[in-house]
Amino acid sequence: MLNSKLCFIGAGFHASTNIYPAAIEAGASIQAVATRNLERSQAALLQFGSSGQAYDHARQMLKQEACDGVVVVAQPADQTRLVLDAIEAGHNVYVDKPLGGVQRKPQR
Repeated sequence: MLNSKLCFIGAGFHASTNIYPAAIEAGASIQAVATRNLERSQAALLQFGSSGQAYDHARQMLKQEACDGVVVVAQPADQTRLVLDAIEAGHNVYVDKPLGGVQRKPQR
């Protein structure tokens, strides 16, 4: 992963505590971060010493950034769509959690 430029979708507790630090330790750089909130994306970049681009919309980031890979660390209900968007945009994708975006109603 040395010298890989990664784009991240998500900056929650797990991403900030485990995923971002692991990527940096492996030699990757954070090229861009997308969350639902621009300030949160900017804070994640600053926290990990990146001068990359912050986004408040993942599709915009996927369209504009030419990164080596996209790391999706999102809520289960969101991650399937985000992964498909990244693949459709031509990116390599890493998903930390098992895909689980299908919410089913309990059967009675």
